[in-house]
Amino acid sequence: MMIELKYRIAGAIRYRAGILFFWLASICFCGPAAGQAQKVQAEFDLIENLSDQWLVYDNAYQSYVPYLPDRYPVQHSLNLVLDPARYRSYHLMVQSDQVCYLFVQSRLVKLMQPDQKISLNLDSLQKQIKSQTLLLSLYTSAGHSTVPVAQVIFPRSQVLQTASPTPQEELQAKVREDDFFSDFLIIAAVFVLGLYAFLWNYHPKAFSQYFNLRFMVPGALREDLPLVHKPLSGGSLLFILAHSFLLSLFYVTVQQSSDSLFADVLPVSTTDQFWSLSLYFLMMAGLIFSLLLGKYILIQAVGSVFKLSGVTHVHYYEYLLFSRVFYTVVVFLQFTLFLVAPVWVSVVAEVMIWVVLLFNLVRIVIINSVLGKLTAAKNLYLFSYLCTTELIPLLIGIKILIK
Repeated sequence: MMIELKYRIAGAIRYRAGILFFWLASICFCGPAAGQAQKVQAEFDLIENLSDQWLVYDNAYQSYVPYLPDRYPVQHSLNLVLDPARYRSYHLMVQSDQVCYLFVQSRLVKLMQPDQKISLNLDSLQKQIKSQTLLLSLYTSAGHSTVPVAQVIFPRSQVLQTASPTPQEELQAKVREDDFFSDFLIIAAVFVLGLYAFLWNYHPKAFSQYFNLRFMVPGALREDLPLVHKPLSGGSLLFILAHSFLLSLFYVTVQQSSDSLFADVLPVSTTDQFWSLSLYFLMMAGLIFSLLLGKYILIQAVGSVFKLSGVTHVHYYEYLLFSRVFYTVVVFLQFTLFLVAPVWVSVVAEVMIWVVLLFNLVRIVIINSVLGKLTAAKNLYLFSYLCTTELIPLLIGIKILIK
């Protein structure tokens, strides 16, 4: 009995030792794999899943339609349309279980292997392609059997190629960049608004003439107003300076929203940091202020040549009045759009040049009607005068500002 009891005890000890051995072995060999899987899970933060937004081209509708596997069973090419301005500082991760060719704007970018994860920096793509809309395409000769994965992510590593990267491929986490342009826009708008509040409190009579819409109607202008017959007085110069800051805010906003359309007219970088953009804003306001004063000198010089000196002060006032009203409304709507729907700011910036051009043409027609009632000069003289003072500077400005 004693011998049998000893054998039973020894067997129980060996059994428990075996269980302990296999448990330790599983920790040693499976522990790193579990840690690696946990590291893969924490590789990025998911911002938005776009896997249900793939498009296919339908010949019947002659346009891109949502991809439905039941309705379009065999599709060699799937497309995804993105607005990079909506996903600034983010990446797009694409994954497919088939061999696919990845195209961006119809240009081949990469050959994707099955289950390979590709991360695309949307900011870099927009700068390289210089387009406000990105068209992504996945092509496979065998046809897509499943819906590819498309996700907007914030990567914690710079490059995301596979689901289980090796330690050599891991990079340091990237801190999301601050949107200094939003801070600048709010501060600049408050500054311009404070400048107008100052003029409203210290020059109330002149301010009432500043936005008097009645004077925009031909024949309603009074020539004895200080802002009309004294365009370079101290009060008038303050209003011109305030208008210069407003125009500077408008141009900087449009330029930053559509950097592929408008050129940098000053030797100051606008993409480095907040203070560089603020310096650019102040220098642009100074340049516009100088151009507005130069505009007055040009009107006086050309008016003396065409013997229209008696109406040049009215011309200059009407020019500024229309500009004040138009750009005040435009900047207000632009700032409101930036706060409510910032995605559409870049879209509006692309068409703003045509809106400004149309406004200038309408202003020339109205100024021609106003001056025609104040002078007995021939229409040919008046037309030549307006071409020299309005059309030619407008065309030169477009040539300089537009890339």
